[in-house]
Amino acid sequence: MTVLNISYTTIIKFIKILSGFIALILMAMIFSISSKNDFGDPVKVETKDLDFSSGFQIDEAQLIGLDLKGSSFNFSAKTINPINGSLSIISGNEIQGTITLTPEMLLKIQAKNALFDTTSNLMNLKGQLHLKNDDFSVFGSSITFDFEKNIIHSNQEIEIFLPSTKIKAGKIKVFKPNPKNSYLKIFLGDGVRFKFFL
Repeated sequence: MTVLNISYTTIIKFIKILSGFIALILMAMIFSISSKNDFGDPVKVETKDLDFSSGFQIDEAQLIGLDLKGSSFNFSAKTINPINGSLSIISGNEIQGTITLTPEMLLKIQAKNALFDTTSNLMNLKGQLHLKNDDFSVFGSSITFDFEKNIIHSNQEIEIFLPSTKIKAGKIKVFKPNPKNSYLKIFLGDGVRFKFFL
């Protein structure tokens, strides 16, 4: 009579080998039974004749835009809403993010409200406005970005803080005079005051 000597280690080895074979068999069954990747034609969604009169609001939104000239924006908003029932004009609250007018100029933005008009490529930031980058900070109540013309302008009082200078002005216009050059021209008006720190 033959006696089989089965130990705990032998049982574990057998279970390991058996579970490997079972896993291979299950994977083979899954791939042989699964359907093709043919889900039919894609679904098309149109907003034509859609009634927005009841309005809607999106909470905790992320808005990103880019054009062929290199201008872009990427910001988050606590809420966004369409204005006058149209998706071409969108408002947002509690804005934070970045705007790039040229590849070399990245601005961090913060504002209470934003109004973005997609038909004219204008973004107006209002309320507790703060723009900054490594070289300067701008504080004010309102500023408009014209992405079509690469212009920043405001007819409201602003304060600009540079490393050793503080500038107050009643209005500002910043633009790129030549698309081939990277420098910007800045026009200040309506009571410009400079304060230099030594």
